[in-house]
Amino acid sequence: MNEHLLRGSDPKLEPAISYEAGDDLARFQAVGWSNNDPTTGIVVPATWDADPAAAIRPVGITTAAAAEDERVLVWFAGHFNEDLITFDASFDTPEKRHTAFIGAPTPTRIRLDPRFG
Repeated sequence: MNEHLLRGSDPKLEPAISYEAGDDLARFQAVGWSNNDPTTGIVVPATWDADPAAAIRPVGITTAAAAEDERVLVWFAGHFNEDLITFDASFDTPEKRHTAFIGAPTPTRIRLDPRFG
């Protein structure tokens, strides 16, 4: 089993930033803003929906698990091992997981690659 979180150095892993968790979060979970607004939202699991307006767009990855109302550190940049990232069940295909961060708003610069990709 490949247990290395990072898959490369581009984009460079940048320091994580602390936010309030709006739900229980797993270690290395893909997260977004509860209302898709970083100025007023809190960090919750990202969700996929065929209607992008109904989804919680992924913008970051948690560094550790956190319970609701706790502080959680979130990475917004790095090249990660897709196999170790926790996704909501709505990301139910490899393609949805692999492309989850494409088009994410600035400052997100996250790249995912599977173990054999």
